[in-house]
Amino acid sequence: MRAIDSENSKRRRVMCCHLCQFKRTVSLVVGAILMLHTCARLDGLHQVMSAVTNEHASFLNTFYRNSEASNLLRPPQRLRRIAHESVQPTYDYAVFWQDALTDALANNRTLTDDGKWDHSPNQLECPKVYIYNLSSRFQDVDAHKIANRQYVFGSAEEGWNSTLWQTIQHHIGVILHHRLQLPGNCYATEDPAQADLFFVPLLLKSKKASDWVRKCQQLEGKSIDDLLAELTFLNESTACQHFFVFPKGHYSSDHCKSWFYDPLPIFNHSLRLAYSHVPGKAEDEDLMYFRERSKTPQIDALHHPHLTSVPYPSNLHHWGTGEIPQNSSVAYNSTIPWDEVNHANGTETNDTMTWHESNQADRISPNLTMPWDETNHADRTVLMSFVGRFDHGDVPVRQQIQKQCQGIYQDPSICSVPSDIQRRSSLPSQGILIKGKSIFCLEPAGDSPWRKSISDSITFGCIPVLFHEMTDDVAPWHWGHWKKQGRVLVDRQAFVEGRIDLYRLLSTIPPQLQTLMQQTLSRFARQFQYSLTDDPGRDGIHTILEGLRNEMLESKRQGLCRSKNVVD
Repeated sequence: MRAIDSENSKRRRVMCCHLCQFKRTVSLVVGAILMLHTCARLDGLHQVMSAVTNEHASFLNTFYRNSEASNLLRPPQRLRRIAHESVQPTYDYAVFWQDALTDALANNRTLTDDGKWDHSPNQLECPKVYIYNLSSRFQDVDAHKIANRQYVFGSAEEGWNSTLWQTIQHHIGVILHHRLQLPGNCYATEDPAQADLFFVPLLLKSKKASDWVRKCQQLEGKSIDDLLAELTFLNESTACQHFFVFPKGHYSSDHCKSWFYDPLPIFNHSLRLAYSHVPGKAEDEDLMYFRERSKTPQIDALHHPHLTSVPYPSNLHHWGTGEIPQNSSVAYNSTIPWDEVNHANGTETNDTMTWHESNQADRISPNLTMPWDETNHADRTVLMSFVGRFDHGDVPVRQQIQKQCQGIYQDPSICSVPSDIQRRSSLPSQGILIKGKSIFCLEPAGDSPWRKSISDSITFGCIPVLFHEMTDDVAPWHWGHWKKQGRVLVDRQAFVEGRIDLYRLLSTIPPQLQTLMQQTLSRFARQFQYSLTDDPGRDGIHTILEGLRNEMLESKRQGLCRSKNVVD
């Protein structure tokens, strides 16, 4: 009998212990819920619940399976659900950042021994480019428009020392043509024998997809023969030196046969530029909406030989080393938005000068401070921002951003999102100025995995946060050697499943890594934008031409074209 009494007493003590532990757990849960309603800066409910220890959470899962405990007062269903969610697999933010820091520091090609960027000047050489003067059948932007800076870069806008322009995102070909036509630029040559590259400015005008179909279909048959007749320096030796620009995603070029898609043998080794390239991960099912446009990457690569993606134009355009208009506020030591000291400031000027007016301009080389300089990053008051819509592109990622930013944080200093953004080919700069105040800029995939917003973020000195490897693959010439030091790549699946909280992730970046990323943008952001005037060795135009020349030399090394530069 004493043994039975002792056993009952022991079970009562265990039960009392369970009840005490349950009361402690419920108190913690209730306290966490109250915090959720009173705290202004939150990580989200599941992060608040992390205050409940694993021991308490595990207790709730085992306590109710006990046959005797099941007769006791059970907590509400909501509390049981919260406790269950708190023991779901969690994301290890510390490991994420340790891996990111390790990858960043491992890139010894661009880092010096002390971990800072080596700013020593490089010996630069401008690739020489011969530009074909095509007839109006093939060149749908006339010479007057090519010469007009406002047509090429869009409407000049107030702020940032006349470097803000409402640039049409499909104007990369027009911008390149404009820059190569500027008087005195270091790239263009009229001597084909001296040319490293031959630019074929074919159909550069910004067009809708339906207009591209119509225009390209008109080039079939005899028109292609006529085009070949105008390319007087094209032969088996120089084919590797010729290049085309398709100012849209490459997947829109299916009707541009014989020259961009399924090229003729003479064009097979010519070089191609577009805003996208052939996806490299055929097994990846994340972006099925885009996979419909590129179902078989291996075959697609054969249709688009020698294709390289380049950045969309940003709304920021440095003045370069060429002329500065006399009526501009740009002074010798003035700043533009990627310089760190400038993220909260800007001057109000407006300039629409074309090169025909450049004789009235001062030909000076201002030492402009860029908006990415370290002294400016301290003025960034927003942790992260997103510019775009939630109803297109990679919708699962965009809706999760909306859920966290608008539904959980509800604090524009944590996450700033637009109230309404219209889909259009050019966006007023007022809609993207938030990037200059943000530490991180969220860049989910758009209609394709690549988007103009990445260029705007980088040139505003804002660290881009990507959500897919295909987005990360864009523009290899422009940031392939430094992107691990200048961007954050989030695990898309974990984010869509709700296992990654952006506030908890981005607010815990190691200071060493954040500093390194901002230093990286300070050095390289200029080459992610296209300057208004000649800017050898510094801007995106130079990077494109240098990349084309390197690609051409590699093709010749492989014997795809005769190594000797012969113009027949």
